[in-house]
Amino acid sequence: MRYKRILTIFLTMLIVISGAFESEAARRRSSSRRTKTTQVSRSKKKSRVRSSSRKSRSSKKRYTRSRGRRTATRNVWRPFRNFETSARPTISHITNDSVASLKRKSAAGNPEAQYLLGCSYFENKVRNTPSDSTIIYAADYWRQAAESGHPVGMGDYAYCLRTGRGVRPDTLKAVEWYVKSLVTGNNQLLRLVKQNADRGSGMDAFTMSRAVSERPSLGDKNGKSATEYYAIAINSAFPHALIEEARRAIDNGEYERALTCYRSIPSPDDNTISEMLELLSTMGNTDESILISLASTDFPEAQLALAKHYLTQNRPTEAAKWLKEAAQNGNDQALDYYVRLLVSGENNIKRDYMQAYNWLDVRAEENDSLSLDRLAASIGDAAFEPFVDGTILLRAEKYREAMPFFEKSYHLDGDGAESLYLLCLAKTDRKAKADKRLKELVKQGAPLAAYAWAILKPKEAIKTLQPAADAGSITAMDYLGTLLARQGKYPQAYKYLVLADEAGILSPEGAKALSESMEHTDNH
Repeated sequence: MRYKRILTIFLTMLIVISGAFESEAARRRSSSRRTKTTQVSRSKKKSRVRSSSRKSRSSKKRYTRSRGRRTATRNVWRPFRNFETSARPTISHITNDSVASLKRKSAAGNPEAQYLLGCSYFENKVRNTPSDSTIIYAADYWRQAAESGHPVGMGDYAYCLRTGRGVRPDTLKAVEWYVKSLVTGNNQLLRLVKQNADRGSGMDAFTMSRAVSERPSLGDKNGKSATEYYAIAINSAFPHALIEEARRAIDNGEYERALTCYRSIPSPDDNTISEMLELLSTMGNTDESILISLASTDFPEAQLALAKHYLTQNRPTEAAKWLKEAAQNGNDQALDYYVRLLVSGENNIKRDYMQAYNWLDVRAEENDSLSLDRLAASIGDAAFEPFVDGTILLRAEKYREAMPFFEKSYHLDGDGAESLYLLCLAKTDRKAKADKRLKELVKQGAPLAAYAWAILKPKEAIKTLQPAADAGSITAMDYLGTLLARQGKYPQAYKYLVLADEAGILSPEGAKALSESMEHTDNH
């Protein structure tokens, strides 16, 4: 009994001691968990503090306090370094919302919104806009701002007119907008225009001369006068300054001085050349060197004037060359004159009815109101008119209908009409033995005989046409080149077609064959 009591006491003590150990372990585990949680929370708190501090530093860049409230500010006004952009400020940031707002204000006539929209498009800041359209939009909005009186917008629109970006280039109009921009107070542009004028830029000197004339204060005490800037523009050979000076000289009767100014223009445009030709006509001056320099610019009126000069000098070959050049450049008067020479064979010009027909065909194609029949009748040659009617039918392979026209032209001594008459006769009446006579004409080198034989005998065409082409027949070269192109012999076709094109004008089929030959020759 005593032993049982001692054992019970001992077990109770063990239970108490083990419970104490378990509670201590639980306390330690709980303490450890609290420590870890605190460390995590502290690290999160530090992270939040760092994040908030970063946001704070960032917000200081974007916002400043003004009169107790936060207002957004952006670094917008930063001038371009290049003069070509007229010291235009850039747009460093823009969103679709601000674009929509600017467009609403622009539609209401706000010049600042119009100007900023132009800047935004110019710098590709507007989303979903094709890259090739941005400059067009920029130029249009700058034009609106300029017309609304925005000084910098005037300068930027002038830049577009000067460089042809987004609009058709117009130097004189660009000068006008530059002057308006300077007069209305674009000081940054004024500084740059002065700087470039002092360095010898003709356009900028001309701009300054006009601006100072309109507002003398722009020259200031240390600046140049309008006359001095104008002299710089003249010495720099600025075309509009030289033209203006030439017109002043003409008004004063100083024709030689005016002519000197015109001759100093490096690349005269069509209007300038017309003025020079009119001046030469007024002076009665037939200076051949001036006419040659003007004609070499491919201006058709100058080429026609030079051709007429050569005709008065009894130099028909050179006259025909420049008449042909003027006709190719679109001068109808030169074309009519050249066709008459080809039809009549006057002034040692070789008669060539087929070339004359091709020239008239080109003119009729360009003008729907003119027909080949009417153009042929205007030439006034009795043999040429039925020749044209017959050739129209021949090109349509209507040999029977074409035959009487060629017969009439042949009896009136039309150039090459006999060969084409025999071709139509051989095509319609094989018993006529017309091919024998045509073959004799081929051997004699008669006009259009090789061309007619090539149509009659297609298998012998190339063999027949080559001697005639080598002898200088434009029609033979034209038709031979066309046939070679159809066979895929493009290098040989190109050789003959280029020669025919240089000597005269190609038929529509020949022109098409030349285009194909050039394309295949370039590719290979």
